[in-house]
Amino acid sequence: VTLASYGADVTIGRTDGTESNVFIDNNSVDIRTGTKVSASFGTTTTIGPTSGQHVSIDTDSFDVKTDSSTTVATFGANSTITGGTITLRNSTNNNDKVVISEDSFEVFDNNNAVASFGANTVIEGGTITLRNTTNNNDKVVISQDKFQVFDNNTDVASFGAVTRIGDVANEHISASSAGITLKDGS
Repeated sequence: VTLASYGADVTIGRTDGTESNVFIDNNSVDIRTGTKVSASFGTTTTIGPTSGQHVSIDTDSFDVKTDSSTTVATFGANSTITGGTITLRNSTNNNDKVVISEDSFEVFDNNNAVASFGANTVIEGGTITLRNTTNNNDKVVISQDKFQVFDNNTDVASFGAVTRIGDVANEHISASSAGITLKDGS
């Protein structure tokens, strides 16, 4: 039984059957079972047999593979995760998560769906604010009892039990169960 051989290539350990050994050649150090590579450390590092599930690390990415040619995740300059349903979870609360599936993108807060983007988009919560990216004071606010429109932080419309169109401090229209009123100021 040969336990080590030295030359252009080096083998340390037995290479027969299911015995573990280390194989060193001019481009990598391989951890093997018999002659089957379990991990290879070189220009491209692989952990796991490359014919099955394994990770591959090279100069520009860290890849998770299900076989020799199917990559399910790539982490590099541009990361990609591919698969059926993808779930991203909070490390301290598994019920805070984002779930991406074939037909929707859902956001959960303590396992309650607070946003669902798909054929029919639903956003729910206490107060919902939609803002302009260049001016946070241009916004729409949806609360329990009204829908408000703001222009540069001036409330220019409110729809609820009392509906108003126009700035309350200036000319505006007010409508409620009591009727419709044209106003000049509050």
